[in-house]
Amino acid sequence: MFGHAAFNHYQTDSAYHRTFWILEWPRVEVPAGFLQPLLLNSRYRRTVSLTMEPVPTRQALREADVAASHLEGERRWRRKVGRRDRQRDSQEAAATERRESELTAGYGTYRFLGLITVTATTLPELELACAEVVSLAAQSRLETAPLILQQDQAFFAGALPLALGLR
Repeated sequence: MFGHAAFNHYQTDSAYHRTFWILEWPRVEVPAGFLQPLLLNSRYRRTVSLTMEPVPTRQALREADVAASHLEGERRWRRKVGRRDRQRDSQEAAATERRESELTAGYGTYRFLGLITVTATTLPELELACAEVVSLAAQSRLETAPLILQQDQAFFAGALPLALGLR
C-alpha cells in the first residue's frame, strides 16, 4: 500500500484523507442525538472515532482535589484584590463539586479522544468535503482542528482505531 504524508493530508493508493481532532465537546446540555448532523447529513466519506480511556479513581480524585484547591485560591485572590465572583466561576465551582461527589459515589471518569477523518478521491474534493464536515461538526456543537504535520499518525488512529489507547 502506498502512503504519503503531507502537511495537512495523507494520501493512499485510492484517496486523500484529512483528520481533525475534536478540541471541544459541547459545554451546554445537548439532546441525545446531538451528533446527528455530523453522522448522518454529510455527502462525503468520513469516519468518526471516539476512544475512551478510564482514569484510575485515585488519579481522578487527586485531579478533582487540585481543581477545587485552584478554584478556592482564585476565589480568595479575587476577594483580596476586590474583584467580584463571576457567574463562570460559580459554575466552575459547582461543576468541580459535582465531579468530586460523583467520584466519591463510585462513578468513573474517562479521558476522551475524538477524531474525524474525511476521505475524498481528489484534493479539490477533499477541500470541499472538509469544509462540509467542519460545518456539520459545528452544528453538532463540536470544535475541531486539523492535525498539522501528523496526518499519517492521525489517519491510522482515526480511520483505523484498532485497540489503541490514549498516550
